Amino acid sequence: EDNLSVDYEDLLEVDVTIDSSDEIGPGALVRSHPYVSNDMLLFESEFVRSLVLVLEDTEEATLGIILNHPMKAAVECVEGKAPIPLRYGGPIDVHAWKDGTFNNDFDGDVEDSEGGGEDDEMYEGFLDYQNGLTDAIAVDVEYDDENEDWDDEDDDSSFIWIHRDPALGSRGVEGGGGSQLGTSDVWIIKENDAIKALQSGFLSLKDV
Repeated sequence: EDNLSVDYEDLLEVDVTIDSSDEIGPGALVRSHPYVSNDMLLFESEFVRSLVLVLEDTEEATLGIILNHPMKAAVECVEGKAPIPLRYGGPIDVHAWKDGTFNNDFDGDVEDSEGGGEDDEMYEGFLDYQNGLTDAIAVDVEYDDENEDWDDEDDDSSFIWIHRDPALGSRGVEGGGGSQLGTSDVWIIKENDAIKALQSGFLSLKDV
């Protein structure tokens, strides 16, 4: 798709884009360009001045996390330490991404009307966070160190956990270090492994 701007100078007069399909993949960082259209301000303001980490790129959709727009909600992982702020991932929840059912919501059947239809519902989640409706949210998470056979199917977390610690990442999936996103220095990790590493002190809060 045509989704990356070429040059800031060009953007002053016209929005110039290129086909970036060869550049987009897991681990890629996509930054929004300085020019902000009225449509973006009205309907997709979460992407204004955003930095998106791509998790998956398929013919149907490109999925990612907005890194630089923390929400007014946090997860407390280590007692006595500051909670980790959550990032907004969009209208697709984690379970729909993992089982592939998110494609069912984007088959071209989304109602397009003056009233907004499904677009309003999909956007409602971001507006809730933007308007401060989750100020009081703080989630305590725990890990089960007795479950040695824990795998992806056991991960019922509503969150996607990522880290940037090379030492932990070098352990690989079986060692609790997670899966590297492309060739980036970012790993996606199971919640149980992330909490265990955080509470043991091996992984720093600033690297999650």
